Amino acid sequence: MLIANRHTPAVFETSSVSAWASIVVALCFATCTATAAQDRYQSAFYPSGMPSRPNLLGQPMPTVFKVHADGDVTKNVRAVLYSEEIITGGSDNLFRTYLGLVRSDRGVRQLGKSVDLTEFIPVFTARPGNVARVSGSLDMLRLRGNMIGVHVNIWGVISGSGSISAGSDLVFRVDGEGLQSTPVLQLVESFRFEKARRNIYWMKDMDIFVTNDRDDSKDIIVQLNETIRDGDAPAVTRLTGLELYTLVQDRYTPSGRPSKMPLGAVKLSRSPDVIEMRTLDR
Repeated sequence: MLIANRHTPAVFETSSVSAWASIVVALCFATCTATAAQDRYQSAFYPSGMPSRPNLLGQPMPTVFKVHADGDVTKNVRAVLYSEEIITGGSDNLFRTYLGLVRSDRGVRQLGKSVDLTEFIPVFTARPGNVARVSGSLDMLRLRGNMIGVHVNIWGVISGSGSISAGSDLVFRVDGEGLQSTPVLQLVESFRFEKARRNIYWMKDMDIFVTNDRDDSKDIIVQLNETIRDGDAPAVTRLTGLELYTLVQDRYTPSGRPSKMPLGAVKLSRSPDVIEMRTLDR
């Protein structure tokens, strides 16, 4: 079963259901800017109110709650990608970005501890999380049998004409206590974009797929892409190969470079900003 993806600020959109869609249930996406939704999540994660955090000068400053993506993991559990944001007054603010779970039965409350993902935003100015904007996307995966995971694509951009931005992809296992703090898959800087001038830029990205072609385990296939535009000629995208990751015990480990994409592979979601950058010349 494949459920529509949900992220901000994109509108609600659905995807067609394929025969292989039971492999991955893409989390339901829609705009999360509604005050009611923001308030429910904020109350779940911060029942005592938003904390103060040190700014770049070490001074305590108030934080603002911001949701980047959310959606169903199970019937009563939802995953939320969110940030504490300090408004600095400059071009780049300070973000602490987390992945957390909430239970939606008998009110909305936090399930387990949230995982700090700030270090997985590869670009920043003065310190990690010092960026102009953060976005992301989420998918729910059935990794093996009843083993459930959440895939997160997290992205950030720093201010300036170069639009320098980067992101990472991670998969976290979900158990009865909540999220496990160590990812079962970690692809740091899976996306990077740098622009020299309007028509000169370089971009590296990955298309990430989940497949079910061996026993009960779900393999992950990564397709590496590199795009270069140099001048007025159209951008050129080069596929630099496939990488296979196999679930060994509780971790995905590199397992070779297949020659082609296996049948039945399902593509995971990307941040709306990554999608927009990939369509610059289309």
